Amino acid sequence: MTSSDQYNWYGDIQCYDGTPERPSTEDDVRAILGDAERYPSPVRPMGSRHSVTACMAARAPGSPERWGTAIDMTRLTGPIRVDQQAGTVTVPAGRIFIDVARELRDEYGLQFRVNTELGTLTMGAAACGGTKDSSFPGEFGQVCSDVVALRLATPDGKVRELSAGDPDFDAVRGSYGLFGVVTEVTFRVVKHEYINIEHKEISLEDFEASSRRWLDGRTAVFLYLFPYAGRNGRIVAELRRKAGSGSGDERSTRLAVRNFVWREGLPASAHAADQMPNEKLRALQLESTEWFLRKVIDHGLDLRRVSPVDQIVDFEKGGKKFAFSMWAFGAQGFAGILSEYFDFCRRQDYRTSLPHVSYHIAKDRSSLLSYSWDGEVWTLDPVSTGTEPGWHEFLHKLNDRCSGWGGVPLFNQTPHLEARHLRGFGDRLAQFEVARRRFDPGNRMLNAYFAKLLAVSS
Repeated sequence: MTSSDQYNWYGDIQCYDGTPERPSTEDDVRAILGDAERYPSPVRPMGSRHSVTACMAARAPGSPERWGTAIDMTRLTGPIRVDQQAGTVTVPAGRIFIDVARELRDEYGLQFRVNTELGTLTMGAAACGGTKDSSFPGEFGQVCSDVVALRLATPDGKVRELSAGDPDFDAVRGSYGLFGVVTEVTFRVVKHEYINIEHKEISLEDFEASSRRWLDGRTAVFLYLFPYAGRNGRIVAELRRKAGSGSGDERSTRLAVRNFVWREGLPASAHAADQMPNEKLRALQLESTEWFLRKVIDHGLDLRRVSPVDQIVDFEKGGKKFAFSMWAFGAQGFAGILSEYFDFCRRQDYRTSLPHVSYHIAKDRSSLLSYSWDGEVWTLDPVSTGTEPGWHEFLHKLNDRCSGWGGVPLFNQTPHLEARHLRGFGDRLAQFEVARRRFDPGNRMLNAYFAKLLAVSS
């Protein structure tokens, strides 16, 4: 037994105390769910385990020493089924997102509308977990928004086929495995189209005016945030625009360099900084690395006609790992929140060791737990190695501050959440709980993490 059997990808959250079940068919999943004596509750499905919270941990509510049943879904694989006329692809839940995206492009000339950077998540997790990518105008930024149908092994071991328009379908999308185990998913797909990528560096003071220019009805916007740079911080915007079909540009190899920097270069540099003998030397290395990165991004990574599929990163090939958090805020007034956020970061005794990021994401009511339910949002995503002293204390303080700013977190991407941090969901959590109980009246899928956040008594 290896530690990877029991922990998440980062190695800081225990998910199970033994060897997970590894079904290879839907019937295997049904057998697990239908036999509560042999496979005790809670039952939790797991994919690549890149979540930075205990959302997938099979720890029992009210009994921290008791474990239920963990299901590793990565062997539930098989061929994809493309329906060109309907514009859909049907995929086994254990297939890996980056592999499916490449197959769609290379074999069928198709793509997902949302090409999230975390390429190693399973398709079941893409349908049921929180994801993000900057939204093109008129499109979404969450992968689950394009789920049009799925097969769900329910907590009693039966199977239900659900599709868009069915009652509770929007609750099942983005439901984190609390309604059952998704075994197969049908996604909407579109014709493959190249994109152009441009970068602009600005000061924090220029953000509000610049963002109005960027959001011009044709541009998707992603931000690299440098809260500690200069007098008040710096921002590098990545502006993506569609460039049509046809052939691509050979300079797309630069996008592979960008992915390598995020996957391996920056984490390795940050971990090296964390090993410095004192904080002054650590800060000096981090400042030098960030200055160099800003110049490379702004002057060396503008690209014409690259495939959006190539922006997806295979983090399994990485060396040193990194950790993050995420909060989403309404676009109206975000410039003020961003300024307060930079100030908050600079006033802490602790300094994060990697650039922070932000995504502009469209209003989206496809999932009941959507973080952009009330309107378009910008996110705040601090990033660090996750191993240095001070990171988790920083996140505890940040959660209180972000909740106070009216932010909405993600259950799989925002560590150290408490029920009091969830008021940004409004009454949607109560609606979600009503739907969850219809699917799982015996709380077969409910673990300690969600029982606490949803205020479900044990």
